[in-house]
Amino acid sequence: MRNIILTFVMICGTPAAFASKARMNALQNAPQVYDFQWIFDNPNQMQFVKDQFVLEMGDGTSTSAPYKLGPNVPLLAETPALAAVSEPGAEGGFLMSNDSNVWGFYVGRRSGVTTQARRLFGFLGQENPVEVMYGTKGDLKFSGTVSYSNSDKKAAGKQNAFGTRLGVSTDVWEASLIVGLGSNAEIADLNGNGTKTDPLGVGITEAGMKYKGTFGAKLGGSYRAGDTYFYGAVYQDGFKVEGLPANFAPAALGGSPVADAEGNTEIAFTTIEVGAVETVKVDDGQFFYGASYVASNSDNKKVETSDNFKRSKTTLPFLLGMEVKATEWMQLRGSVKQPVLLGSSKTDEADAVTVDNATTIGLGASFTLNKWVLDTTLTGATNGHFDFATNTFANASLSYLF
Repeated sequence: MRNIILTFVMICGTPAAFASKARMNALQNAPQVYDFQWIFDNPNQMQFVKDQFVLEMGDGTSTSAPYKLGPNVPLLAETPALAAVSEPGAEGGFLMSNDSNVWGFYVGRRSGVTTQARRLFGFLGQENPVEVMYGTKGDLKFSGTVSYSNSDKKAAGKQNAFGTRLGVSTDVWEASLIVGLGSNAEIADLNGNGTKTDPLGVGITEAGMKYKGTFGAKLGGSYRAGDTYFYGAVYQDGFKVEGLPANFAPAALGGSPVADAEGNTEIAFTTIEVGAVETVKVDDGQFFYGASYVASNSDNKKVETSDNFKRSKTTLPFLLGMEVKATEWMQLRGSVKQPVLLGSSKTDEADAVTVDNATTIGLGASFTLNKWVLDTTLTGATNGHFDFATNTFANASLSYLF
């Protein structure tokens, strides 16, 4: 069995060395690769990546998981008003280990759900978050992280967020649990007359509004059978907002009611995903292909007629990609992803329709100089147009391998 795992690592090239958000963007979050960034979705990954110091740069509106909700929240992911949301993409931290333990520290990592849900209603997002990582090695490995964010802007409001990620793994299988332990925000009364302008311009002018995250958890697991990687996850999350205008129905969100007669709303959503990826060894790298089934839905528990938040969506995305060592100092990677065969989106009041045309391409490269690695992502590939002057280094990550 150990020979099988060793073979898989060799097939993946040097996945532990090239570990960054830029790399994952280029591979469109391919689930089978080992990468530092996967620690935030599966803490077991800290057991398999190299000791390193990493800096992440780039626009927070990139396609990386922390900033785009993807299929997790159909409404929020498809709401045009959110196109204006851009969170800073700066992050950084380190990971170190010895024969029996692994530990690390990270700053700047934000939850995509928390960030976009809060901003939709005018609340502060997570600010200056920190995350502590620790794991124990052995045949049975245990991994965990704790994250925290807190801020109080007297003129705008205050917020806090607290969560943990837990994992257990062997060289063949992994299981993980991510739990949100608290997420709260409040809008301040700027001048005592109860006015606060919403930054997205959806018409919210109520001060004293409160945001509270409801129970959020993600349970995931995976199994490596030779070159085939099987995985699955169940994700549940949500939030409440109190103090909105009565029967609030902003035009920017379609005009249907968001809040009840008391100015309250409660949104809940779930996602289930199962999939498999096959990896094929090529000269100095890997070629991979796979598919997953994703089913998600969201609901407004306070307003029965709210078409804004009552949505369901199913997709069957197919992913194929390649990552190869082009020279001694450069590695190239690329991927294409598209929903195939199955796929529909439905609101509460309308018939189901097929998902939009959504073929996307990711391109990237890594440059190595001694123990330094610079990972980059190229943008513009999703629409078929590319301009070298404006589309290079859309995301960049700099790592030093200890």
